Amino acid sequence: MRIRNAFKISVSNYSLVFKNLLFKLIVFALVSFVAGLILRLRISDFFMRLKDIFDEIKEIAVSVYNGNVDSS
Repeated sequence: MRIRNAFKISVSNYSLVFKNLLFKLIVFALVSFVAGLILRLRISDFFMRLKDIFDEIKEIAVSVYNGNVDSS
């Protein structure tokens, strides 16, 4: 009797935990998607400027590697 009751409790708890985790996953995905959209719209200019800086650093590194460094 105890083993049967323990099995019933564990199975019902597993179902409850699975539903809870599924709900949390859906809410997390929804919040992440909305936050990503907001950040993408607000920070796109910042990333464009950051890309320009990294392109300049890359050009400097390539010119140093190729030996095309000016002393001026």
